[in-house]
Amino acid sequence: MVGLLLRKISLWWRFKQLDRTFQPLMEKAIAFENREALLKLEEQYWYQTACLIEERRHVLQSQHGIPKPRKTGPSLSMNHRLN
Repeated sequence: MVGLLLRKISLWWRFKQLDRTFQPLMEKAIAFENREALLKLEEQYWYQTACLIEERRHVLQSQHGIPKPRKTGPSLSMNHRLN
């Protein structure tokens, strides 16, 4: 229980830090009209946001006792045959 609370607090802090880190950088790129830098920053921002959202989903699943989905797909031996 304490572990889940710590993970939730950690996620909250990382979301907050993400905004604190990227918002000033994006505003600076806009001010200097550096479109390439802005696009890269936005891509990094949204990728990291997606990673945090996925991690939050896993925390909520473990909190509610929902088992993680089993990975299905070709076995290693099948991958070897495909190559």
